[in-house]
Amino acid sequence: LELLERFGKEVPDVEFVINVLDEPQVQEWELHKGGMTANGLPRRGRHMVHWSEGVAQGLGAPCPTFSVSRTRKDLDFLWPQWNIWGEDWAGYGLREKPWEVAYQELAAFDRQNPWSKRR
Repeated sequence: LELLERFGKEVPDVEFVINVLDEPQVQEWELHKGGMTANGLPRRGRHMVHWSEGVAQGLGAPCPTFSVSRTRKDLDFLWPQWNIWGEDWAGYGLREKPWEVAYQELAAFDRQNPWSKRR
């Protein structure tokens, strides 16, 4: 939103997804149920489809998806999580503690509360 406020009409109208889960969401090959064969007949059962085949069938390309992780078989765009290191950039509202501080607090809590005494 800050980009829109600052640059207004210079920012193009785009759609994308920000994946808030730990796992990538857009695989190069996807499992589809049914669908159509190359000659237009209904396909039965389940089959793997490469994303480019889906585009050729008129299903469209996957929406650009930004994720914090991916493998060679995923199409997600990597999006760094700066808040892991406790970066607090003005205007972004990141209030997480730096990992080295949070880790020390978690370790201290763990030492004071043995696992055997937890519910």
